[in-house]
Amino acid sequence: MAQNNYSFAFAEHLIKIPSDQLVMGMYVYELDCDWSRTPFESDGFLLQKKEDRDLLTVLCKKVTIDIKRGVAPPERKAVTNDRGIEAPSKAIFGIDTAYWSKQAKKLANTPITLSPKRSRPTNAPSQKTARTSEARAAKANKPQTKTASPGKPRNLTILSNARSAAPDATRIKINRDRYRTTQSMKKGIDKALWNYRKLQRTFQLVCWQIRRRGVLNVQLLQNPIASTIAHILQNPQIYIWLLNTEDKAKTKTTYCVRAAIWAAILARQFGFSRPNIEVLFMGTLLCDVGLNLLPTQLVNKRGPFKRPDYQNYQKHVGLGLKLLAQSPELDERITQIVRFHHERQDGRGFPRGSSGKQIPPMARFANLAYCFERLLRSNYPQRKVSPIKAINRLYTKRALNFSEQMILEFIHALGTYPVGTLVELSTRELALVVEQNPKARLYPKVALLYADNGARIDEPVLIDLALQGGAGAGRSISANAKLVPEDLDLSDFTLRFWGKQLGVGPFSLRL
Repeated sequence: MAQNNYSFAFAEHLIKIPSDQLVMGMYVYELDCDWSRTPFESDGFLLQKKEDRDLLTVLCKKVTIDIKRGVAPPERKAVTNDRGIEAPSKAIFGIDTAYWSKQAKKLANTPITLSPKRSRPTNAPSQKTARTSEARAAKANKPQTKTASPGKPRNLTILSNARSAAPDATRIKINRDRYRTTQSMKKGIDKALWNYRKLQRTFQLVCWQIRRRGVLNVQLLQNPIASTIAHILQNPQIYIWLLNTEDKAKTKTTYCVRAAIWAAILARQFGFSRPNIEVLFMGTLLCDVGLNLLPTQLVNKRGPFKRPDYQNYQKHVGLGLKLLAQSPELDERITQIVRFHHERQDGRGFPRGSSGKQIPPMARFANLAYCFERLLRSNYPQRKVSPIKAINRLYTKRALNFSEQMILEFIHALGTYPVGTLVELSTRELALVVEQNPKARLYPKVALLYADNGARIDEPVLIDLALQGGAGAGRSISANAKLVPEDLDLSDFTLRFWGKQLGVGPFSLRL
């Protein structure tokens, strides 16, 4: 019999074994070779054919199996818990009789001691009845205030319990001083906007080629991506302003471009090198390319998915990986981003249910970017939220869907009140955040759009809230605007506050 040289991989239910020890009925979770070079499904598969087992023996030295979805190794060593009792090992078929026989012998040799029975008067109430009566009396005389029990934390909530139970994520080294702002909004906004629209059109063409021919042409994306990243490194606030003031998506694939930009802005905040930001941008942009191979009716479906539809929707990850396999020159990290971008920190994502440190860092960046984008640009108008509310919702999901480190750095990159956000001032006026104040993040530069009586201001007034001696005196941001006026189109202000334009497109200047 071959020696069982398996080891635990990631979690207790994932075990790495030599490929020559595979048996029928095992669920193959991961390979030690490139999935794209094999004919198997990248999301994992159930081993049912002898030919597949023989092929895995040739291609791989070790494979990772999931014993929750398939059978376990025949002689898996039992795991001992903190009480010294072995957890049952899973047999290939039926019940593990060896385990239960061993436990029965252990119980038979354990002496049993009984505590003496306590006597009480015949007419005395039972302890349970007495405790119930005392509790009712105490509740009737107790004031209506909640106090914490001794020894228990006061703010113990369901979310805090869930966060403490969620697996830890790998912390990423931060270098916030790696990039400096080298371009002003006024100087760079026209070139950035022109390049943003060019990238949208190019990616729409790439997706059209996938739907028509089943071919992914990544070469078309390289130059627009490089130009976009250059502008983000020079001044990320330019793209934050462009995305927040964009009213309607130009194409159906615009959300992918926007998510890639959010991910690149966060990577700049962490201090990623430019080559790494390019890999992250390309991977985030291509996360949902597999949707182009799914039926249009499924992709455009409104409302919650039924179970069969949801299972079919999840296949877009595997389809996207097959498209990436057409370009073997792509960085392997791009494939990892596409494979893991729907996974969650607490292990409740898909397709693999990976959690914590199992999820590559760049895939976590992409996941955060897409979730933030979905909050801003939901298909349902009633579910759309402002950037401030979107950040708050992401923060409540820290350690569950995303690591807390990433959320805090994202807030730092966007600012407490991101540019392009509509806010309500302490004077009940509505204003648009135009520019950040690095030294006073709570007092940005704003443009007054509506007076305190709700009347629209024809010519918006620019005010620096940090200047207490001028127009900003007595004004501060009190809250995010609860209701956006129906007659307000933020795209009207995209180029309004940056001077008079001379020229066209990327060759224009502003005075």
